[in-house]
Amino acid sequence: MNSDRPVPSTRRLLEVDFFRGAAILVIFWNHLLLLVQTAGFLVRSPFRIHYGFSDSAAVFVFLSGLVSGIVYDKVLESNGFLQAQLKALRRAGQIYGGQLITLGVLVACASLWSDRGSLDPLRRQLEDFRAHPIAEGLGLISLQSCLDYVDILPFYIVILTLVPIVLLGFRKHPALTLLVSSTIYLGVQVFRILKLNLWMFDWFVNPFAWQFLFVLGLYVGYRRRNGPFALPRYRPLVALAAVIAVVSFVKIPWMQSTLSPALASMGIVSLAALPIPWIQKDFLEPVYLLHFISLAYLAWLAAPKIRKIVYTSFARPLVITGQHSLFLYCLATILDYVLTHFIVGIGGRPWVFLVAGLLGCSFIVGTAMAFWWRPAQQQVQLARQG
Repeated sequence: MNSDRPVPSTRRLLEVDFFRGAAILVIFWNHLLLLVQTAGFLVRSPFRIHYGFSDSAAVFVFLSGLVSGIVYDKVLESNGFLQAQLKALRRAGQIYGGQLITLGVLVACASLWSDRGSLDPLRRQLEDFRAHPIAEGLGLISLQSCLDYVDILPFYIVILTLVPIVLLGFRKHPALTLLVSSTIYLGVQVFRILKLNLWMFDWFVNPFAWQFLFVLGLYVGYRRRNGPFALPRYRPLVALAAVIAVVSFVKIPWMQSTLSPALASMGIVSLAALPIPWIQKDFLEPVYLLHFISLAYLAWLAAPKIRKIVYTSFARPLVITGQHSLFLYCLATILDYVLTHFIVGIGGRPWVFLVAGLLGCSFIVGTAMAFWWRPAQQQVQLARQG
């Protein structure tokens, strides 16, 4: 194979694919560690890949919004609102199918594993399912209930159905559309009246809060497709973003954890001195959001240099991984639970976690490369025949 052959689909934003691929691997690694820690092992572990207040989930959601803004606005412009809505519903159906397949595989794994695995996080989460299979099964199918680290997919299912409507709002009244999204976000932060558990939904990610980050990405994608879109490069703004990025990496004395000791050991902190803990992920609280926006702004300014890296052979595996994000995210989730079962069964030793984590990352990237390898080989054969 010629190592200089470019990655297919040159019309794609390979920078987006690169970061999505990297986010999938980081999410896989961190979820694996969290599941092992849930079982009581590696509680004080240095293995977590984490920078500052935000994490890879924010990267994934923002980039998904950006790509949706480009893709669905094109359909909206060329084929009209109805076709854009149908395309969004088809994609939401694909994600729903991925959710059900992932849950089905995990339920099957839990039913096959020995009852002796009392520490296994998957078995403990499915205890209610084994006791009340019909009721709990309907809850999983209706998306009212979710396993840990799988509830980001239901959020995508819901938000995708609204993408054409939001894009139509951008075309008519962009400022008003952003105002509505930000008002909903602020309503969640101030009043906390939009908690899903009040509506019998058991999701970690609150869609009323996280929609704001997705809509921001959607707006960037929309603007990028409809003309030049450049962020201001004011030195005070760059300096502020850099300070936030640096400060978030340092543990400051006035930041005290209000979480469990297990989570505190991973460096997750909250601003306990303030009336509202502004660092929590589930509600996309302001410090979490501000940290991600700062990192995204710095990455945007460094885009020319990043683009040079993305188009190298070294970055190709991550790019291709990002191009198959739905399938590989589901695969990564299944691997998280399966590998946790074996890590816990062996005793949760650090070297076992490292080996399992590296094997899992290799398997995910290898699967992505297999998707790319076969079409590439077919193109070579056709070229030789021609």
